[in-house]
Amino acid sequence: MPKSKFNVGDKVRLNKRAPGYYGHLLQRTRTIISIFYDDEKQGNTYELGARGRGGSLGFFRSYMLSGVSPAQASKIGRPKTKRSYKRR
Repeated sequence: MPKSKFNVGDKVRLNKRAPGYYGHLLQRTRTIISIFYDDEKQGNTYELGARGRGGSLGFFRSYMLSGVSPAQASKIGRPKTKRSYKRR
C-alpha cells in the first residue's frame, strides 16, 4: 500500500471536487473509518463514517477530501494580550 494522505481516525471534509449529488454533506466533518488500496485506479480509497450512526457515508478518493485542523477551545472574556497605554 502506498503512503496515505490521511490516517484512520482523521477528521476530513468533502471539498468541491466531490460529486455534487452529496449536497449538504459537503460542509460536515467526517471521520475516516478505513482505507483501501484500489489496484485498478492505483490509489487509496477512504471510507467515511456517518456521524455516529453505525454506518458509512461512502467511499471517496483523496482528491475529494480536505483535512480539518482540530478546533481549539476559546476562552470567554477579555483577551490577555490587550494593549495597555501608559501616560508619559
